[in-house]
Amino acid sequence: MRAGRLAAIVAVAAALAVPLAAARGQDASPPPAPAPAAEPVPSELLAAIDAERGELEARRARLDEREALLAVAEARVRHEVDRLAVLKREIEGQLAQQSGLLEADLKRMGATYAAMRARDAARIMDEMEPATVVAIFDRMPERRSAPILGAMTPLKAQEVTRMILERHQVPPS
Repeated sequence: MRAGRLAAIVAVAAALAVPLAAARGQDASPPPAPAPAAEPVPSELLAAIDAERGELEARRARLDEREALLAVAEARVRHEVDRLAVLKREIEGQLAQQSGLLEADLKRMGATYAAMRARDAARIMDEMEPATVVAIFDRMPERRSAPILGAMTPLKAQEVTRMILERHQVPPS
């Protein structure tokens, strides 16, 4: 911009210098014209600046649009995280409730089998899954579970005994 102003001033001075020189009786030939500037003329420069400004504004608009989309996506993610946290708490509550109900049922079954005659309890437990028998035995006093274990078939008694002994062992690495 400054070079354009300077060129205009030089042109005006050159135009004024010719009549002034003629009035003084000097050579009235105009001084040599300055070399054309390598820089674009002001209108081309303004056009380039306007084009750059347009590109910057378009880029800013795209960035603003991306930022808005990102904000919407972040809000959706936060909403989903909150929804999943609520769902997790509900599931944990239901699992705790189920666990409590299962524990109460196992205690009740332990008391029921402890009150039965050992032969009758053993006959029923021989048909159960070994893990269920172990869970019931865990809730019975040993003096009541021992006669039941003794009255079970030898194979079932061995399987239940093995499960009881192995459940707290650390597996070999």
